[in-house]
Amino acid sequence: MHLVSAALTLATGAAFAAGGKPLAFQCLFWGMFLFAIGNGIAEAVVNPLVATLFPKNKTHYLNILHAGWPGGLILGGLASYFMAGGGDTKPVAWEIQISLFLVPVVLYGLMMLGQRFPKSEASSSGISYREMLGELGIVGAAVICSLLALFFKSDLGLSPMVSGSIAAAMLVAFGAATGFRFGHLLLAALLVIHGLVGYVELGTDSWISKITGTIMASPANGLLLFVYTSFLMFVLRFFAGPIVEKISPLGLLAMSAVCGAGGLTLLGNAEGAVMCIVAATVYGIGKTFLWPTMLAVVSEQFPKGGAITMGAAGGVGMLAAGLLGGPGIGFLQDQNASNNLRQASPAVFERYESRTQDGTPKENEFLWLKTAGLDGAKVGVLEDDGCWRTKKQNQRPLGPSKNWLIGGRTMPSRTPRKTKSWWRKPVSLAAGRRSSSRHWCQQRCLFATPCC
Repeated sequence: MHLVSAALTLATGAAFAAGGKPLAFQCLFWGMFLFAIGNGIAEAVVNPLVATLFPKNKTHYLNILHAGWPGGLILGGLASYFMAGGGDTKPVAWEIQISLFLVPVVLYGLMMLGQRFPKSEASSSGISYREMLGELGIVGAAVICSLLALFFKSDLGLSPMVSGSIAAAMLVAFGAATGFRFGHLLLAALLVIHGLVGYVELGTDSWISKITGTIMASPANGLLLFVYTSFLMFVLRFFAGPIVEKISPLGLLAMSAVCGAGGLTLLGNAEGAVMCIVAATVYGIGKTFLWPTMLAVVSEQFPKGGAITMGAAGGVGMLAAGLLGGPGIGFLQDQNASNNLRQASPAVFERYESRTQDGTPKENEFLWLKTAGLDGAKVGVLEDDGCWRTKKQNQRPLGPSKNWLIGGRTMPSRTPRKTKSWWRKPVSLAAGRRSSSRHWCQQRCLFATPCC
């Protein structure tokens, strides 16, 4: 799956040249979709394997196993820091950057050759596959099918009626396969909680470097702070065993939840680099043990479920992160930015509002919520200090011989230094001129949500 994903993703350039944006999007979508399937298969195998190999110390060794996650984030974050470019440095081609994931893929592929895997605890006890599914039951499957319905609607673009019908049909088919066993309410509750863990940990991680980079006024420092919190996770996960011996897995989860909530609250109110580092540290400590300890609790409470219940927990967490975490935080970012910009300067908001091809305002949606959005291309110019960049110019600002097309109007030619000064300097609306959008974004924190 990972190899096919790489081939599709790297073919995006050729697809764009042949069929434009629609074909390029399909390459990216299905490439990332297969990448996610490959990740899911790997997790569905490795978690039950570790639980089988260490049946009396699952929490400790699952935390050690999942130390590989922040370890990869450290390596990936550092690679991005040095390869993304900045200033006068040209970034490394995106094809090379994204191909780095093939290194661990090849390594783990070679390591698995010729290996024999032991049977899970449930299989060794003579529990059938149908009985394992029965542990999940209708109530647990309903949690999964609800997320799948959201996937059909949000990612595949199906109507709510069709999405719900497909999910309902899958639930009925699951019930028929298991004799319509109800399952366990506790397991369903754990699945919902693990979905929230996916939202908090993975969903927040997809935005955290951008948020902290905004607070610290440096995207590079925001990325380094993300590497720092990943390092905390990597180290602390090796010490889950001694902690569990003192306070139990549920106690560890409770402590982690308190620290995670406290860290996010501090981060949402942080001003300046010092408080940002303090908040990120508390948050990093809090999220360290949540994911692997939740998997251990599911395995210990429902041993008859074997790989099915552990895989269901991991799958729900991943689905919630992708369908709720990243999009939900992004929606709040859009809502906060749009509302603040509309109140601060209606003229500038109208200039940067997202619109359809026929010129009507385009709303961003998340679940049943809607909000006015900002045009991503125009906001990208803001985040680039007003420098419109093209590939042919190797990401250099346009020179004096070019015009600036910002927000649908052509600005006079300027040197890069003068242009940057013009972009940052506020202009009086009372004098009949529009204020600098960049100024409003910087001074009023339009792109940072209080809740994050």
